[in-house]
Amino acid sequence: MDLGADIAAALPELRRQAESMMRDECTITRPGAQTWDDAAGAYIGGTPTRLYAGPCRIRRPNVAEREAAAGEADWTLTGAVVSIPVDGTSDDLLGATVTVVGCEMDPTMTGRAFTVLAPHAQSQATARRLRCVEVARA
Repeated sequence: MDLGADIAAALPELRRQAESMMRDECTITRPGAQTWDDAAGAYIGGTPTRLYAGPCRIRRPNVAEREAAAGEADWTLTGAVVSIPVDGTSDDLLGATVTVVGCEMDPTMTGRAFTVLAPHAQSQATARRLRCVEVARA
């Protein structure tokens, strides 16, 4: 018996099983390079770079949120874990924006945006689990 070999042999099926639970669709992007617009007197955002588009799973492991004040506004920060397939994805996602394109089992999630706080990479992973935060006006 070789546990390492057994895990390696089972990993493709375990990844397929994890992906079967990814019933939602999302895109992950980085902001495009900004350019200065003399006429407007401001920077104009460039076209975002798409890093990923495809299935995902969104979970809220902790229902406690944090409140923050910025400027003259109150904000609520809520954590989430967004899982995407390991194969064909990068772990270079820190600071990227995850936008939910469709959510089969909770349509109110569609259109929500999350910021990646901690990318995920590990040996024998069945999914890439991204620790994220959603910021909403309180």
